[in-house]
Amino acid sequence: MKEIDIQAVLETYEELNLLKTLKRQGWKDWSIEKEKSESVADHIYGCQMLAWCILEQTDLHLDVNKIMAMISLHETEEIKIGDITPFDGMTQEEKKKLGKEAVHQTLSKLPKFSQMQALIDEFEERKTPEAKFAHLCDKLECDLQAYLYQKAGLLKWYRVDEKVKEDKRIQKLQAQGTKTIAQMFLDNDAPLYQNTVFQEIADFVRNQELKEMKTALVLEGGALRGMYTSGVLDAFLEENLPVDCVVGVSAGALNAMNYVSGQKGRSAQINLTYCDNPKYIGREALARSKGIIGFDYLFEEISKKENPFDEEAFAQSKIRCVSCVTNCTTGKAEYYEKSEMKPEKYNRVAQASSSMPLASRRVKLGKDYYLDGAVADSVPVDWAIQEGYDNIIVVLTRDKKFRKKLLTNKEKQVYRLAYKSQPKLIEKLLTMPERYNALRERMDTLEKEGKIYILRPQKEVTVGRLEKDKKKLQDLYDEGYTQAKKELKAMKKYMERK
Repeated sequence: MKEIDIQAVLETYEELNLLKTLKRQGWKDWSIEKEKSESVADHIYGCQMLAWCILEQTDLHLDVNKIMAMISLHETEEIKIGDITPFDGMTQEEKKKLGKEAVHQTLSKLPKFSQMQALIDEFEERKTPEAKFAHLCDKLECDLQAYLYQKAGLLKWYRVDEKVKEDKRIQKLQAQGTKTIAQMFLDNDAPLYQNTVFQEIADFVRNQELKEMKTALVLEGGALRGMYTSGVLDAFLEENLPVDCVVGVSAGALNAMNYVSGQKGRSAQINLTYCDNPKYIGREALARSKGIIGFDYLFEEISKKENPFDEEAFAQSKIRCVSCVTNCTTGKAEYYEKSEMKPEKYNRVAQASSSMPLASRRVKLGKDYYLDGAVADSVPVDWAIQEGYDNIIVVLTRDKKFRKKLLTNKEKQVYRLAYKSQPKLIEKLLTMPERYNALRERMDTLEKEGKIYILRPQKEVTVGRLEKDKKKLQDLYDEGYTQAKKELKAMKKYMERK
């Protein structure tokens, strides 16, 4: 090789080497964190390996060298223009024009550039069998990556960019019954795969994905009214009810932790033992924790010494545990998962979820402050639906007829004064009763349609949020336990209906 040719090779390679660290922008739109996202080079390698695997297992007579070349070259444009996704609003014509210019800038130093450009054009036009095959490998590899990300717990619908949620294609797929993000990828590309080996693979993966997402428990809060939930969950633990996820709000978040750690009776024991202890609820809690509930006492003395929380069992459990909190700045619900942090940090999340407005101080998580998840999402049944769970068991702490009373003008004024620097939070606080009542009506409809299963007290609950009457608390626990046992057969039938 002449020195000028060597120089062209090295300069081109140096530019192409950028693909190793250039992240696939599309995964950012779908909530994958940058450090966990694949690079463009990762995607190219995945496409090549997928092509090899399919060709080895089929009798397709295709030019494998041409397929590998097209797969290697068609992403070259992204060095200059980045990974332009369908959500960026650019037309195919605009993208194609920019891509061609980018490829020229990157590869034109090489003497056989015209052949390389011809292969890229062939890939884009998809007229030859090799180009069609390479194109479908490119699509299916992305769909399979979505499936793998979802299996790893990295794809979370509630974190997806708003522009994705508002996309008409996505909304159409959801209206047609697509549930999870992995299914969304496969269903979106299904028309391209028709009557090919790719359809067989995609259908197989979709069926596998459907088997893996099953049952979610959704737990309402209500402070010490959560004793009903404690009884329900203890009955579930006795019966080994198959559950894949527990999402809780406020007291529901605390109940969820003990359920996931497998500590039957712990939630009830703590409330029955300490409900009249001023360190847990009352003056001493207020002095120490700056709130009516003594979270410092709960997570330090109680959980580490007097009635230890099994952090190891909690961390190792395969059950997904999620707590809903309300961001005081945005007024929006956010959802934190145990898989993303150590148990001691998750304690702070559960504290934030349980910190009642006016009665508790705000809790700092990262850069923001948070309060009771019920402010923004009182019963996260919509979260469970969006996450794709087929079976959703909701545990409420109020009877079927219960509806919240609307706020008085005086109550509204108190909220405005207490949180005057956080208008978005005030907006949510002032509309809590209306939103809660509307959600209860909708849940009743979902229950009638067989889409969710609800467990709730069968009579009016007279237990107060900060109840100190231990007999009333024990009775409410017993009611939840008995109700869950009574409805176990019906629940299992609901879970096996599909």
